[in-house]
Amino acid sequence: MLIGTVEDDIFVDPQHMPKYALPSVFSDFGCAFSAGSAEWTKAKAIDDRVDQIADAAQITLIHPFRAHTKLLVLDLDHTLMDISATKTSNDIPISRFHRPYIHEFLKLVHQRYDIGIWSQTSWRWIEIKLTELGMLTTPDYCINFILDKTSMFSVPDQAKPIKVKALDIIWRSFPGRWHAKNTLHVDDLERNFKLNPLNGIVISRYDCQHAHAPDDQELVHLAKYLLHVCADLYDVTQCAHTNWTTHRSTS
Repeated sequence: MLIGTVEDDIFVDPQHMPKYALPSVFSDFGCAFSAGSAEWTKAKAIDDRVDQIADAAQITLIHPFRAHTKLLVLDLDHTLMDISATKTSNDIPISRFHRPYIHEFLKLVHQRYDIGIWSQTSWRWIEIKLTELGMLTTPDYCINFILDKTSMFSVPDQAKPIKVKALDIIWRSFPGRWHAKNTLHVDDLERNFKLNPLNGIVISRYDCQHAHAPDDQELVHLAKYLLHVCADLYDVTQCAHTNWTTHRSTS
């Protein structure tokens, strides 16, 4: 210790420091490859990109998180609604462009989950559609935060780079609150959770112009799965969510 050092200056708790003042640290303890290898370099690049986006995202809470809940991250287009169809046609009624039972689903899962929306579209379209459906003002459930396509980035894949939704962006934005054990991500595109496959639940694609769209009951079955199977799990990654369709067919 240097003579004359003020005691309070000897140690500064990182929790009391702003994020920008903390150094970026790449934890490679869980890596299955050696430091400096091509795989390690790729993982380090992805980790750095996650840090960069997490710092830039500055996720704004619409509603505060509650205690003792899990986090449910939901895609919009072709999962909860068919935004793509409304971009090319003005003749689709609101009752048709959103997936059947959307409000009932959100009301049910809100009992045990805080809800985040993450869409691979622009903020403008997200705001328009959520407002049209009253999803931001209903007293029945709360949307806690929204992320758009600007929080996605490309990662290498077998054929060509693909855009992904890295849940680590959320986890690093709310350290200690959300993590791999208590977060689920529902999307119609499995590639969107390439970086967090154990947290992903693939839902069937919703197409509002399909003849059987009004009969879609996917959200009914998904709500049962989330509440009856996942809500009480200590670690959601220990459940094989690829088998959730079995629950769907028997529920």
